Amino acid sequence: MYIVPFDILEKIIKTLAPHDPDLISLKACSLVCRDLHYICRRFIFSSVVLCSYDDYHRPHFPFLPWRYKGPALAFHRLLTAKPYLGEFVRELDYLAMPDELENHNALEGTLELLNGLKYVTLRCFDIPRLRWERLPLRYAFVRLLRLPTLKSLSLINFSDFIIRDLSGTNLQYLFLHNVAFSAVTQLPDKPIKIRTINVQKNSVCEFRRLMALDNQPPGPPIFNYSNIKRLWLEAPTQVELTASLQMISWCPGLISARIHNIGNGLQ
Repeated sequence: MYIVPFDILEKIIKTLAPHDPDLISLKACSLVCRDLHYICRRFIFSSVVLCSYDDYHRPHFPFLPWRYKGPALAFHRLLTAKPYLGEFVRELDYLAMPDELENHNALEGTLELLNGLKYVTLRCFDIPRLRWERLPLRYAFVRLLRLPTLKSLSLINFSDFIIRDLSGTNLQYLFLHNVAFSAVTQLPDKPIKIRTINVQKNSVCEFRRLMALDNQPPGPPIFNYSNIKRLWLEAPTQVELTASLQMISWCPGLISARIHNIGNGLQ
């Protein structure tokens, strides 16, 4: 009997996966043998979307094509039964629901099983924005942010975000959309090193205010500005355009800067 090497099986599944959006073929292959079960599960759970809405469409483009999608509690039950699946997850997109965060702290144990994440997106609905500093799962989220494997963080629709929670991270990419920082800002102990910062809706002036704090010693700067190589900003108003230009002037190591003006005829 001819035995197909493991690496060949992996290449076959890797070729099949992008053409199987409903996971029908991957799920069928996972039942054939133990090796295929492992390979297929690794692809199925490489990208996880936690959301209670069946018709939810991700407004922010993912880094990986998402595979698994379901409510946070369903994912919790799945990982409780099969905790080894947590090692497969590389991207997590979590649409935070206030009732879930308040009533289902069991999710904290689930997040502790995700130790190989590379990309994390945390979001909530526009109205009302969730207050980051009061999130019951804030410390569980901070643990994710400080994983040595994590390279990208996207935050969408949060208020009172504490910038110090980014200290000690290995982030290379930070995306902010409709994010406000805590008025009583807890500053990091040492500069945060991020290569690419993408600041979108209603966040440019907030971020400029944060950067301006670096001009008010004592203490180390919040960011290592020479480490910032790309700065992408959405500036629909003259005020935000002015803030964007000031932010660019503070980053001597930039190799790419982009300001996106929406309407108003700004140049």
